[in-house]
Amino acid sequence: FTNLIKFVAGSTDEAFVANAENYFDVQSVIDFNIFARIFCIVDNLCRNQIFFTYDGVKWYEGCWDVDGALGQPPSTKRGFRPYDTEFQTGYIAYEDNGITNLLYERVETLFMDRFKARYWELRSGVLSIENILDVYERLTDVITTYDGLLAEDYASTTGGGNFTEIPFVSENNIQQIRAFVSQRIPYMDEVIENMTT
Repeated sequence: FTNLIKFVAGSTDEAFVANAENYFDVQSVIDFNIFARIFCIVDNLCRNQIFFTYDGVKWYEGCWDVDGALGQPPSTKRGFRPYDTEFQTGYIAYEDNGITNLLYERVETLFMDRFKARYWELRSGVLSIENILDVYERLTDVITTYDGLLAEDYASTTGGGNFTEIPFVSENNIQQIRAFVSQRIPYMDEVIENMTT
């Protein structure tokens, strides 16, 4: 993994484009970046990331720690900017507005055509507003249909009742998700459309 970090931080642009696939799966990084931007998972753009490998050489990005998503700030809230709109324009997480992720910056810039094409491909299907809301509404139906499921999940995720101060319980609901997604996605469409090197 140290080799990956050194490559991202120290390679020339030409070497990055030519050799990226030797260090990480470009598609997985593009896909996760799009996922993090759409759902506004600010935590994962700067510090909370997870990568997997099959051979100890090439790395694939995965999903981990998504407590700050869909318009809700990370539960810690330490050092994070206040959201500037209800659907969080921008995606820089820290107050200094500095670069939050050099890997994403380089992939977005040096693979921009591929990044944009993948964004629009996903937006036309799995990341359409209608599809995202359908998934959340079906999940909500499952939770409310099966009596005791919510209480069972709450018990299992609070460490046997030891960690019960779950933040944003009243704010996290299907109405909030509908409002966030319906505003966030058109904003992100504009961001991606206007993205230039």
